[in-house]
Amino acid sequence: QRYPTCRKPSQCLTTQNSCPRRWIEELERAQKLTSWNDDALRAIAQGKLRETPKNWHLACGDDFPTWPSWRAAFLRQFNDDLTLIEWQVKLRECLQSKNQTLHAYTFAKLQILARSPVQLTDKQQIEYLLQGLRDDHLVSAIAAQRPATVDEFIAIATDLDNAALHIKRARPDKLSGFQTDQSPRAPSTPSTSEKSAPLQPRPNYTSRQQRSRSLSAEEQNARYDAISQKYGVAAFRPGQNLEEAVCFHCRQKGHLASKCPSKSSAATTTLPKAPALHSSPAETLDGSQVQCALVTATIASIGQVDAFPDRGSKVTLVSRELVSSVPLLPWTRAPLAVVGGTSVIPAGAICLKISVGPVTGMVETAALDHNALPVILGEDWFFSSQAQLIFQPPSPTKIYHAPTGTNIQCHERLLPRMANAVMLQASAFRHRVHGHHSPAELQQLPLPGSDQPLWAALTAEAQPKHTVPPTVDVCIDPALPAAQVGSHLLDPQKTKLSTLLSKHADVLARGEDDVGLYEGVEHAIDLLPDAAPYSRSPYRYAAEDRRFLEEQTKSLLRQGIILPATGPWAFPVVVVTRGTKKRLCVNYVPLNKMTISVIQPLPHADDIMDDIAGSSYFACLDLKFANWQVRVRPEDREKTAFVTHHGTFMWTRMPFGLKNAPSTFQRAMHSILSNLKPHCSQCGVRVHLDDILIFDPTFDEFLKLLDDVLRLLRTSGFKVSLEKCRFALQAIKLLGFIQSKNGKHPDPAKVDAILRIPRPTNSKAVLSWLQTANFYRRFVKDFSKIAAPLQSIIRSQEFTWTDACDDAFEKIRKALTEAPLLGHFDPDAPTTVTKDASGTAVGAVVSQKRKGKKTVIEYAS
Repeated sequence: QRYPTCRKPSQCLTTQNSCPRRWIEELERAQKLTSWNDDALRAIAQGKLRETPKNWHLACGDDFPTWPSWRAAFLRQFNDDLTLIEWQVKLRECLQSKNQTLHAYTFAKLQILARSPVQLTDKQQIEYLLQGLRDDHLVSAIAAQRPATVDEFIAIATDLDNAALHIKRARPDKLSGFQTDQSPRAPSTPSTSEKSAPLQPRPNYTSRQQRSRSLSAEEQNARYDAISQKYGVAAFRPGQNLEEAVCFHCRQKGHLASKCPSKSSAATTTLPKAPALHSSPAETLDGSQVQCALVTATIASIGQVDAFPDRGSKVTLVSRELVSSVPLLPWTRAPLAVVGGTSVIPAGAICLKISVGPVTGMVETAALDHNALPVILGEDWFFSSQAQLIFQPPSPTKIYHAPTGTNIQCHERLLPRMANAVMLQASAFRHRVHGHHSPAELQQLPLPGSDQPLWAALTAEAQPKHTVPPTVDVCIDPALPAAQVGSHLLDPQKTKLSTLLSKHADVLARGEDDVGLYEGVEHAIDLLPDAAPYSRSPYRYAAEDRRFLEEQTKSLLRQGIILPATGPWAFPVVVVTRGTKKRLCVNYVPLNKMTISVIQPLPHADDIMDDIAGSSYFACLDLKFANWQVRVRPEDREKTAFVTHHGTFMWTRMPFGLKNAPSTFQRAMHSILSNLKPHCSQCGVRVHLDDILIFDPTFDEFLKLLDDVLRLLRTSGFKVSLEKCRFALQAIKLLGFIQSKNGKHPDPAKVDAILRIPRPTNSKAVLSWLQTANFYRRFVKDFSKIAAPLQSIIRSQEFTWTDACDDAFEKIRKALTEAPLLGHFDPDAPTTVTKDASGTAVGAVVSQKRKGKKTVIEYAS
């Protein structure tokens, strides 16, 4: 039943508030304090209704027996929502007045934003709030701290108001712009000495009550709402009964926080020191300066300059005037986004060696015209120098260098506000493909040596870093994550690839519960003749792990991947944490010892790397929980039983950790892809565990092969995890190497892990480190000869770390960081094997001559 809408029921609300929605919110806040249930809240709300709202309730209130339904019906009937045009007009008219604080302006505008006829995100609300600020330096000061939510914006605005108030109190004779009461004064007759000089404005001091009464009704409501939200208690308003007031400090009724008896008698009322703000506004006579945290930086070949540290800026910025005598490299990246929404294109790029005390970093900087500061230290400088920016108000901002334990404190200075204070936003580095965005990797230019002039990079040959080429995201279906494709593809190629993936969208998993099932193979667990059932009690788990196990088993039961078990088998569960994710793993070591091995050949890593030689396009498909897409033979399910603190379960799908699971999965992949016929001799499909590698020298043939593979996977029932797949890349990370058309080199992440291993302190640690580094020995010339001192202390009975050992350790580490690009073996090219031998080691270099150039294939030693 629908009754005519009645706007603003004046008699249904409290005397201070005429907004139905706010009246409802106040009732719900009171409910939290008093622990009313919904029925009691509904009865109290009905008792406060008068006139038209009361008549509405008598007519149709019984149709809504619960509080949520009654609340929704009441707001539909009486809420004063605006039309879109009305809302936009009010929004444009809401601007910060000259004497209005940031806090008051923020909540006045939030009140209008709350009445939006459409749903607004926090980011959109922050943009609207910034648009109404009266001064650009306030916009810069807030945007420099990058508030992600409205609550963060309010906190920043409060800090800025407090800082301005502190400065006003400290210098009341100079800050007339912050007067809060502009009521006219009675004119006074100037003395003879005063007539020749202009009158100086005097500050007016007003009480809190006077300032509150000077606000409009909407501003007062916004102010009290802000206080209520901050403390979680309804704010006391003038005219209310003090006995109903709730103290913010002790949450007891009958007094205010300022008179709370539980407060310590030692509390003082001295004026707190103004917080040291990182790029916070400071009011001056002309209002055009900003207070910045600066450090003294030394730039090679230039000298000492002031620098502004800003981890929010993706790149380091330098004033064009500072490097006017040095030729600039052309700027080849995307434009830089500046505060205020516009973008600028730097005048050029230049490689600089910048030092702050003992902290040094070499970075490619962007040169900007008319920048207020000589240097802005961005995220790239902090990464290069391994430094951190510590910003913890009210403590001074400082730079911390972990390797040396150095703390460098910033000094505060007033500077002209930075109209070109550029902060690189992520959106400036994104490529738009079918409406979807993804960060693209920055182009890296060569850096000159410390003893080279700055312009040396202009003539240096750019060497590509050993990394996987960047990808861009292609949106193929709103219900699916974006597909990651090679950024080098042309737009027509991206369109073709997107169309192909859309065609096979049903083979792509649409969530954690969307796990495929292949019926062609079942995993069998055949035991040795003397095997007996094994069981043990569950391990003890932390409270967080117990909750995870309960949620995980509940999800697996819902999907039918596990079932409750009552047999004699029970293996304990281990919760493995990787990053922020947890995984349920079962300790099947006892079961594996009594399981008969199944021989199934797995592809050799070197064979795969040889097969992909000459290919220009690569794709890697990752199956969604690959093992769970294969069934366990029904009679063997009870052998997979695992026990937790809340029950025993068995697997219907093949779990991870079983002895013959890799062989079973490889057999399943072979049965699906064995009949696939590549379109040419240089293309193909290889499977290694749960990764499917597709490679081809041409894009069109690559698409045909990808189409065939996805079709076979769909027919078999397998599901692919799209977020872990990569399509049409020029190079691919595979088996610890970066593979491309031109050759292979170590995975930088693996090398970095080796470099993080500390210097060995015993023979066992030396052996372990050598075995780890041995994985990349093919990239290190004379590896055995270099490692001879380390080998000798492994065999010796007494561990003695000598200078020779230290030299060998550092040489191998350095060789890994400078590992060359090894070419693929070409059976048709002339091959040379260069051998060398000594009393300690034998070495060889396999190389081939291609197009008149010698290419190293592998180092052996």
